[in-house]
Amino acid sequence: MRILRGVKLAKQLREQIRRHVLTLTSAQLPRPTLHILCVGDENPSQQIYVRNKIAACQECGIVSHVHQLSQDTTSHALYKSIVNLNSNPDVHGILLQLPLPKQLSPMLFHSCVDPTKDVDGLATYNVGNLALHGRHAILIPCTPVGIVRLLQSHGVLLHKKFITIVGRSNLVGKPLSVLLQSYNATVTLCHSNTPNLAQTTRHADIVITATGVPNLIQTQHVAPNAYVVDVGITTTAPASKKIVGDADFNALAPRTYATVLPIAHMYVYICTTIFTQMLLASHQFLGVWDP
Repeated sequence: MRILRGVKLAKQLREQIRRHVLTLTSAQLPRPTLHILCVGDENPSQQIYVRNKIAACQECGIVSHVHQLSQDTTSHALYKSIVNLNSNPDVHGILLQLPLPKQLSPMLFHSCVDPTKDVDGLATYNVGNLALHGRHAILIPCTPVGIVRLLQSHGVLLHKKFITIVGRSNLVGKPLSVLLQSYNATVTLCHSNTPNLAQTTRHADIVITATGVPNLIQTQHVAPNAYVVDVGITTTAPASKKIVGDADFNALAPRTYATVLPIAHMYVYICTTIFTQMLLASHQFLGVWDP
C-alpha cells in the first residue's frame, strides 16, 4: 500500500502564499483580511475547520476575524451580517462556515455573499463560472482544488481516468465533478440513492468519498491498484473526540492498493492551505494584487 500524504505539499503552498502576502505588504498594499461567519457552536467538525483556517491564515500572514452568531440566529440577522461585510472595503474575503442551523438555507445565504469576496466559491456567480470555465475559474471551493493538487503532487494523472465521487454536496461532490471533467476525466457522481454503490465504485481508477459516513468504503468498493481519496470527516463520541473518515483504513490497508487516504487532520491541513490561496485570489479579484 502507498499512502499519498498532503503535509509536504501544504507546507510548500503555505510558504508560497506567505511570500505573496509579504510582497503585498512590502508594496504598502492592504494585508488580505478574512471574516468567518459561524452560526452556532454545536458541530465539532465545524470547530475543527475554523481552528485550522485561522491557523492557516496566521501562518501565511493573513488577518482573520471570526463572527460567532448564536444557534437561533434569524435569517434577517444573518443577512444583515453578510451585507455589512460585503460593503466593508477592508474585508477581502468572506466565509460562511457550514453547516448552518436548520432554519437557515446555505444556498440562499451563499448567494448573498459578494462574489468577489466569496472565498468558498459558492456564490451563484462563482458556481456558474466554475461550470463554464472549469479549472480556469477564479474562485473554486477549496476541497476540490485540494484533492486535485494532492493527486497531481504525487504524479497521478487525471486525463482519461474513470473517477467515481461518493457524495453530491454543493461544497465537495458537485464542484469536484465539474473540476475533474475539465481535466478530461470521466466522472460518475454517486449519492445516498445510488443502487449497489460497490458495483459503481469498483470500476473506477480513483474513488473520492465525501459523505461523513464512517467506514462507508470497504474492500468490496475498490478495485485493486485504485486510488482512494477520503475527505469525509466525522467526530466520534464527545468523550473521545476521535476523527474518522469515510473509508475503512484498516480494512483497505492489507490490500495491494495504491491508496490515497489523507487522514482527517491531514485533509484539513491541505484544504485550509488551498483555502488561503482562494482568499488571495479574491484579493486579486478586487484589483488590489495582480500576480
